[in-house]
Amino acid sequence: MKRFLVFLLAFFLNVPVFSQVPAEEPVDQNLGESFKTINDSTFVLRNGLTVILSKNTSKVISVELSINNLPHSDFQIAGIDAVTDNLLNAKGDNYSAETKEGLVEVNLGINKSNFTSLTSKFTDHFEWFANVLVSPKFSENQLQAEKSQLISSISNTTDNPLDIVNRVGKTLSYGPEHPYGELSTIKSLNAITLQDVIIHYQRFAVPKNASLHIKGDLSINFLKNLLLNTFSNWTASNSLNSTVAETVNPQYTQLNFIQNDSIEYSRIQFLNTTDLSKESVDYPESLVALKLLNTLLSNESYETQAFLEILPLASRAIVNVSTASKQTPEVIMDVLDIIKTIRTQQIDDSRLKKIISELKEAYPNVDFSEVDANKVRLASVLHFKVNQMRIVIMADGYKFYERLKEIKLKGKTVPVKFYNTRAERVEDIKFERKLPEGVTIETVFENYLNAIGGIEKVIKINSLTIKAKAVINETRLNLEIKKSVDNNYMSQVLVGGNTLSKLVITEDSSYIWSGGQKKSIGSSELNALRYKSHPFLELLPEYSMLLRIETLNERDVLVVAFSDVSEEYYDFKTGLKTQSVVFDKDSGEKIITSYRNYSNVEGILYPSEISQKIGDATLFFEVTEIKVNPTFKPSEFE
Repeated sequence: MKRFLVFLLAFFLNVPVFSQVPAEEPVDQNLGESFKTINDSTFVLRNGLTVILSKNTSKVISVELSINNLPHSDFQIAGIDAVTDNLLNAKGDNYSAETKEGLVEVNLGINKSNFTSLTSKFTDHFEWFANVLVSPKFSENQLQAEKSQLISSISNTTDNPLDIVNRVGKTLSYGPEHPYGELSTIKSLNAITLQDVIIHYQRFAVPKNASLHIKGDLSINFLKNLLLNTFSNWTASNSLNSTVAETVNPQYTQLNFIQNDSIEYSRIQFLNTTDLSKESVDYPESLVALKLLNTLLSNESYETQAFLEILPLASRAIVNVSTASKQTPEVIMDVLDIIKTIRTQQIDDSRLKKIISELKEAYPNVDFSEVDANKVRLASVLHFKVNQMRIVIMADGYKFYERLKEIKLKGKTVPVKFYNTRAERVEDIKFERKLPEGVTIETVFENYLNAIGGIEKVIKINSLTIKAKAVINETRLNLEIKKSVDNNYMSQVLVGGNTLSKLVITEDSSYIWSGGQKKSIGSSELNALRYKSHPFLELLPEYSMLLRIETLNERDVLVVAFSDVSEEYYDFKTGLKTQSVVFDKDSGEKIITSYRNYSNVEGILYPSEISQKIGDATLFFEVTEIKVNPTFKPSEFE
């Protein structure tokens, strides 16, 4: 009765009520012979095409066709996938331009195609979609136009940074000979013929390897009738076996760097190859781990997106990051720490239930009933390998490279390898900015001496005593430094009045005392440390060399060497010294001393806070006393 009233009302109002997709269709007795039913929402055509219907009450219907071919190098021509995709997409663009009514979106390709349509116009768009993919007609003119466009993009030096990172990441993940990793060249594109494209499409557009996922408000019987008139004509070609080598992750985590000094934001990609597939036992757990990772990353200040790229025999776990260049090293460590978290800590039950609930809507055909916290952690360990990861970076390295080199995993420095935008290895880059015009070692020291009080006051100081204190693990340490223009220097660290370590430099003898043992300093080491004895080494420009300008703690600093194992850092704007670095040639370790909060003592500015970083340990000293021009006894340097 209700249906009759609707039709009657429509008749008087002259409103059409018929749509192309009826609410229900009578059951065709012959349908059962043409399809193999898997479950209530999934069935398979005779040619092998798998169809999944996800019913909803939306006013639009979305369709996605995925073809999961095994990677095959014997029949692959570099760039032919891109050419074929462009030819198909050109047809989609033309159709969209001519038939805009009811068509929301359309994308076509040899591996994945999709469109979204208003329900009322679905049938027309679906029939066109099927016709293009089942029986594509390519022309020579179209081929040449698409090849020219791709060749132009290769020659374009202003490529999108994210596209470059994606391209280089694929090549480094799979190798340049692998179908997923090969890069097309002008030569390879020019060599592609129309016959190559036709054969390629026939060989790889195989219904047996394809799945058609449809989401919308339509009946399964209507869909089956529609498929009989469209995709059932798709020839069931034989699928090819894979002939490519297995992809593996690097032996150790490495930073793959692409220099670009014209971008303000770094593009970073964390990559692992994995054998994950939608049929894998841990696929549901992997989706939960991915959702958890994205949730944790979303709390950070930089842009991130983690996803699983499911490909036959060679899937990848990927995390994309965009951040301000100067933050790059810190962001890399932060992301690695978050990945470590999902590998080592089990998700709590409430969060697990929430994530599964959200995933069930997005993945209605995935069974999450057996997922538990430990399985999610194990899936994270299997697919996100922190210690065997490629980290591809495209950025302006001048802003942070010195800090990038300091990134460590398991106590070992992560190596940096340099590549161009074609994923070809290039020579290591020395990130040295040009010194500003007029800056010399003399101007650096002059600016420093003026900043702390003026050279007239400084030259009157012949000796200094500096005392400072620090607390580590509730133990108080005292630091005492004595130096004079007579080349006498002594520094010692005391605990409870007892000497923990001591360094003495004089004209006659020099030594280091540590751990109850006294070690003489050799002549080469002594020459490297001699400059330390002067109260103000900036009065000795003849023993120094201006090296470079770089960024330290977001400020420009001028770096001066007093030997081949020591460097001093001066703020470019204030002139004040901010840091000293001493290198150990044998161990590769370095001691970093930082100076902060300068205060006035008898007309001269001295740092009131000193921190010293050795390895992973940092000591913070507070300066308690500074004596100017004290008189020293010879015994104080014994």
